[in-house]
This record gives sequence, C-alpha cells and structure tokens, in this order.
Amino acid sequence: METLQRHPAEKDLGQQNAHMLNSIAAAERCVRRLVNDGFTVHTIEMRDRQPVIWIAPDARCANFEGVVRLARTTLGTRFTVMTTTIDGCYVQWIGN
Repeated sequence: METLQRHPAEKDLGQQNAHMLNSIAAAERCVRRLVNDGFTVHTIEMRDRQPVIWIAPDARCANFEGVVRLARTTLGTRFTVMTTTIDGCYVQWIGN
C-alpha cells in the first residue's frame, strides 16, 4: 500500500488543509504525465477525495482500460463517460 506523503506546507497551513494540498500535487503530477504523453487536458475538478481530470477523447484512451462511469441519453444522443485512475486522480473522457 502506498504511504501518504505529507505536503511540505502542511505544518504552516494546517492539517485540515492537507488533503487539498495533496490533491493539488497529485493533479499536477497527473496533468504533466498526460501532457507529456500528448493528451489534451480540458478541466481539473478538485473534490473531497480524488481530483477529476477531463481530457479530450483520443484513440489512445483505449490503452487506459477505462470503465464506464456513466451512460446517458440527452435529446436522443447517447454518450458515455469513461474513467480510469492515474497518479491518484480520476481521468475522464467522453467515449462511445
């Protein structure tokens, strides 16, 4: 099991904020990895647990072995949200 690393600013900003500092660091690692691999990052959502990073759909997303998180039909158009975990973040994209 991976040991939780403490953020250097935790002692100054308080333990109650540590989860957000760790999430920001995880999101940065993940975004750097995705960008270096040539993916387009659309948005980053910081949440209670893991950051959610939305990327542009790409044929290479099939290599992630993502799972269907949500399938919806909107005005007759069906779309599927795919997700996988990378560097402690949920990476999501629209797939069909």
